[in-house]
Amino acid sequence: MIAPAVSATQPNNRMKPINIENLEALAAEGNAEYAKDLLRELPQDRDDALARINGASPHTGRVRAPLVLAKDRAIMASVSVAPGQHSPQFAADTRASVETALADASCLTYAPAAAVAGLGVRMELAELLGLEVNGRSLYLPTLLEAVGYLGGLEMIESWTATGCFDTELDHLESKLGAYQTSKELLKHRSLLTAGRPDPPTRPGMIVCETSAAAVYRVFGRTPWHPDAEVTCLHIYCGHRSQCPTKRTAAKKVLIPLPARISPQDLESIQKTLAHNIRPDQRYEISLGGPVILGAWLAKILKNVPAEVHFLDGQSGLPWWSNKAKNYVTPDPIPAQPDSRRVVICDVGALFIDDEWERYVIEKQVTPERVGAHVGAFLSRYASAPELHVGFKAPAGLVFAIATALHNRGAPTHYYHLDQTENRYVPWFSDD
Repeated sequence: MIAPAVSATQPNNRMKPINIENLEALAAEGNAEYAKDLLRELPQDRDDALARINGASPHTGRVRAPLVLAKDRAIMASVSVAPGQHSPQFAADTRASVETALADASCLTYAPAAAVAGLGVRMELAELLGLEVNGRSLYLPTLLEAVGYLGGLEMIESWTATGCFDTELDHLESKLGAYQTSKELLKHRSLLTAGRPDPPTRPGMIVCETSAAAVYRVFGRTPWHPDAEVTCLHIYCGHRSQCPTKRTAAKKVLIPLPARISPQDLESIQKTLAHNIRPDQRYEISLGGPVILGAWLAKILKNVPAEVHFLDGQSGLPWWSNKAKNYVTPDPIPAQPDSRRVVICDVGALFIDDEWERYVIEKQVTPERVGAHVGAFLSRYASAPELHVGFKAPAGLVFAIATALHNRGAPTHYYHLDQTENRYVPWFSDD
């Protein structure tokens, strides 16, 4: 845990004298109400300080840890990971937990030793306020920040994380209070915890039983270091043989298909992939062909032991993983009595009959938006007793949504846009 920075057992561990800059920093981390409570400690310039608090721009796209100040109160504080970082505010047990998180992040991302050497962790707000951080709950936020850093991913959304897998989570009420107070302001997705809390899970809280589960929740895959050993499989039709991977040293395997394929070719594609994928290796897969193949690849890769990342054909960036299927939590909706027919497309898509609904996406979907689309699509359609889905969308998004749909346990039918007939035709189904 992050044990109390100021508590009954440490009565002399007090904050530094409060100044306007510290109050503004508190507000920028989502602690505006607490900053206002501290205004009374300012000897002067309280109006100016209040204006600075109200005008503070909260930082998003970060992992924050609830820092417990007392039994009934916690504040949010960002955790940062970078070379040469060192926080003098960490007690010995916290420093040990941080080092363990960095080592685990290195293993998950397959980062070489040189990439991890000199990597350190800071909690700037604790330094500004002069608060010592002790306990082991800094493990989980450090792990997530380090995985993003080593995997080369910029975190777009904000998350709250706390806990360590070999220590029971405590101060849950205080941590939940800090999360609930700041979640709208910071646009936090959820409160992630490591291990089993006592009392049990509360609304807005997700218990992660392993470090890998926490990473899938946040990133949709395990981000691999750019120098990790990865085999890149490129499946293509006709002349679209350019593998988009950014990995200069990767082993590349080209898998050619006929220029025009049909549902009758799907079984042979499955056999070819089975021949090229080994359970003990890591793979990136890219597609130069109809996006319906992204849905088919999701189906045949869902039970493959190896982790496979699906690459965007233009940017060469990973969009989703075959292992992320169980780590998107849609909003609960009532069961739907009727079957649904929906095309995933942007607002200007053509050749969609009136019998089809549209799930509208932006014209330029980015990898950071994929998880949100998966959750939103499942919330809207996953409870339908039968679902018909067509695609006019990037193959990476098709792969991600289909990965989730293949596990919904109800009939789902997948459709391809026939360019000659300008209509959606069925290709395969989940029964």
